[in-house]
Amino acid sequence: MMSKPLKALISAGSLMLAMSGSVYADSIVVNTSLANGTAAGSDCTTGGLVTTTNATVACSANLLVWSGNYSGRGAFYVSDPTGNGVGTFTLTPNAGYTLRLDDFFVGGFPNTNRVVQYSVDNLDTLGVDIPFTGVLAHGTFGATLFPLLGPSSSGYTLSFRRDSWNGGINDIHFTVAPVPEPSTYALLASGLLMMGYMMRRRRQR
Repeated sequence: MMSKPLKALISAGSLMLAMSGSVYADSIVVNTSLANGTAAGSDCTTGGLVTTTNATVACSANLLVWSGNYSGRGAFYVSDPTGNGVGTFTLTPNAGYTLRLDDFFVGGFPNTNRVVQYSVDNLDTLGVDIPFTGVLAHGTFGATLFPLLGPSSSGYTLSFRRDSWNGGINDIHFTVAPVPEPSTYALLASGLLMMGYMMRRRRQR
């Protein structure tokens, strides 16, 4: 049987979620039905399947799409064959919302091991949070990366690069959520205080 303190905490948490509004799971995925070399477009909607709610996406002009063979998937790749090109995705929440970059996939072409360099920048903070770091994308498996950074009211910039066209990125997932009102925090605090009070009473019995 559920204890009263636990019930109080669950009730407070449920009310907080209800008052905060909906949380949106958004994504940017390569449209593999397109011809290889199609430009991604300024918001990635030309070359990608983009799901955004209360957020905008900006993609660098040098991003192209490839339908497969980047560790078994399609991918966005950088069109600069010199290896110095950097592809970027900038994810910006609408006013009153925060955005968290959850994960993304990197792959090597043609289904071979490649070291793909990436960086992640939370635009709320000074400097780049994860400077360019090399990660091995295994041949047919690639690598899924989790930045493990918190929500941002200004958004994120995700960048990547690799020699020639041999490193790509796909399946970018991010979460958009409304900024809680001050009354929501007050409600949660009251629920926690209630739980602490009830637990103290139980110990005194």
